[in-house]
Amino acid sequence: MPTSLSHTGSESHIVLAIGEERMIALASLAMAGYQWSGSVSGADPGAITLELRRGELPAGSRPGPSAPEEAVLRGIRPGHALVCLQQRRPWERDQAAAHQVELNVEVRA
Repeated sequence: MPTSLSHTGSESHIVLAIGEERMIALASLAMAGYQWSGSVSGADPGAITLELRRGELPAGSRPGPSAPEEAVLRGIRPGHALVCLQQRRPWERDQAAAHQVELNVEVRA
């Protein structure tokens, strides 16, 4: 069963089992033009998969809020990887990200 957490800091350590999924809620600013992007690096980037998802607003929601966003990590094989998530506007690639999250991920057998 997938587990989830809301991300509150700029760096975290996450331990996954092989096949385990972890969902990380990300602050959404899509209505202001911001998007989350992600990369996987480190000693064994193939130890995990990363998927970024944008959810749907609940039916009857008032205009204005952005749809929720999340990063989904899945353990593939034992190893260590570094996930870097950045939130920025696509047309502002030469500027610092509005938000950046680093996740040190360890997958255990």
